[in-house]
Amino acid sequence: MNVNKFRLLNILFIISHLLVIGGAVCYLSDFRGMYIFGAGAVILTIVRFLSTPPSSDFRIQRLNRMQAISTILLLATIYLMYKEFTSWGLTLTIAAIIDLVIAFRKPS
Repeated sequence: MNVNKFRLLNILFIISHLLVIGGAVCYLSDFRGMYIFGAGAVILTIVRFLSTPPSSDFRIQRLNRMQAISTILLLATIYLMYKEFTSWGLTLTIAAIIDLVIAFRKPS
């Protein structure tokens, strides 16, 4: 991967996570932060799919599928926030737990 592309994806990854956290906090404080959260989740989805290399290793494939499920849960969280359901916290928590597991299991 090109060094500039890698650096850009890392910057976008950090910005998207900050937007996701900030959007969730804003939504909790009745600020309608679902748009901030949604922007972060969409950017995170794009970055994850651009930075995930194909692999023939079964373990890496399984972790990539888990990461795809986590991304789908983030997108489901946007929908639940938009429809003002209170279960958006559950999908966000499950996505965060999956991301935590992937962070410790995925090789560098």
